[in-house]
Amino acid sequence: MLKLKGKAPFVAALALGLGAGVLAYAAVKKKEADVRRGWELVPVIIQDPQWERTFPDVGGISVPYADPTGGGISPIYVTRREATALRREHEQRYDALIRGFRSLGLEAVGVDTHDIGDMLGAFLRWADLRMMWRGALL
Repeated sequence: MLKLKGKAPFVAALALGLGAGVLAYAAVKKKEADVRRGWELVPVIIQDPQWERTFPDVGGISVPYADPTGGGISPIYVTRREATALRREHEQRYDALIRGFRSLGLEAVGVDTHDIGDMLGAFLRWADLRMMWRGALL
């Protein structure tokens, strides 16, 4: 049996570990490429344009609130300061979401309606823009 002395066992283990790491990384990257082949990631953002993408100026009045778990409706009071803070928070969250997707090279499809035709229009606009970005349209 081969006996290693001094730093030799550490160097041998390090070399084997690095080799295994490189092989594993290559295998993961190959699998990732196989999965992506023929697929394109398309983020879809579904938000209410008035209550989720921003927040209406309802400060100082009572607003009916529907409990999503129980279905009951009860009035809630929103101060002007709370409405302003919610608007700022919602708009910043939406902007960060868009910037995050764009930093990954992805353009999101924004769906903000329940109308089937408008939803289809959002996807068709996205597809047209994608074709222009890729130079498919002259």
